[in-house]
Amino acid sequence: MELNLDYEGSDKEWYLNYKIISESENICPTIRLLAIDLQKTTYLSIGDWIRSLSDRSFDEINELAQTEDEESFDMEQLLLLTLMLSHAEGTNLPNDDMEGMNRQLAILRQLIVFASLEKKGLVRCHYNNFTLGEDLGDRTIVEKI
Repeated sequence: MELNLDYEGSDKEWYLNYKIISESENICPTIRLLAIDLQKTTYLSIGDWIRSLSDRSFDEINELAQTEDEESFDMEQLLLLTLMLSHAEGTNLPNDDMEGMNRQLAILRQLIVFASLEKKGLVRCHYNNFTLGEDLGDRTIVEKI
């Protein structure tokens, strides 16, 4: 299965059709539910979203974050999730900024790992500081217990 991600307009920004995403049975349920939420709201905090996930939903996202095969459908879903969360918090990038996209993808993976470590009681996450934005380095996002 392959996701078709399109961009639109002269700015070449990514265009995400949340209705189509939410109805795509091949996409993991947690991403589909996020698409439904994003049809109703224009802003979503990444930290609040990760913190609100059920154990089952978190496990789905955590599994995607551990994907190493860059050509896999799981990696495509992780990229889709990154785009959706980036748009939701207002840190979206033009489609030709692949370096920025890879950076945001890596950051999301790290944030998911930190949340996983918190669930194991190893660290304390500052979810209110979770972001895919440039100012991540200026924030305390995790501390050792």
